Amino acid sequence: MMTVQEVADRYGVSATFLVQALAKIGCHGMKPDANVSAATVARFEKAFGDKIRAARPQSEPGSDSDQPRVVRREPKPHVMRVAHEHISGKRDMRTMVRYKVLADEPGPAHAIDAAGTREGDPWRGEEAPGANKFYDHQGPHAACGAQVKVVMGNAFDAEQDDACPKCAELVAAGKGFRTPPHERRSPFCDSFLRLRVEGRVIVEQCRLRDYHSGPHRTFDGATWDAGAVDYVPAPSG
Repeated sequence: MMTVQEVADRYGVSATFLVQALAKIGCHGMKPDANVSAATVARFEKAFGDKIRAARPQSEPGSDSDQPRVVRREPKPHVMRVAHEHISGKRDMRTMVRYKVLADEPGPAHAIDAAGTREGDPWRGEEAPGANKFYDHQGPHAACGAQVKVVMGNAFDAEQDDACPKCAELVAAGKGFRTPPHERRSPFCDSFLRLRVEGRVIVEQCRLRDYHSGPHRTFDGATWDAGAVDYVPAPSG
């Protein structure tokens, strides 16, 4: 049995596309690491296989273009950026509006994986020396745990004179990176199964934690693994 991601790799499509395609053939609430039965793969092939292959560029005669491509996507490394704890404020004398500036003594240069903050990386992985971005709230935490108020466009350099020793140690060890918000997993599984029982549609929701192993389970004890094919209703009484 393959996972959603493995089936997606086999066909050369994204996991998001595959999840949406599976929903169209009745398999709702699937996730990239969910198992897909052989019967479901066969239904997907029947519904979408020819369309996926037809959308690919034509290959030379005799090639293996009729076989699903295997695509390996390497994650893009996050850029560790410089961040500081201390900022100051100035006032525009024409408009009398105050604005934030870097303090004269901003403190040590901390390391922060801005891509993993809720605001994301303002420079999308590119270096932007001299640029900065002030946070509108109390600020996220740097690799060492210090709460910072501004992130710089400069990449963190553990050898720079004002580098935070703890941040430098963590970065050298390959630590301090964050998981981007869109990749974070819910503390609960939240997979669901839509069924039609005696003409009535019911929805069963898994309430186990996101990292659980084995079949999905509802509060009242109903279980399933691949979907409706192995659904076991809750014990009566």
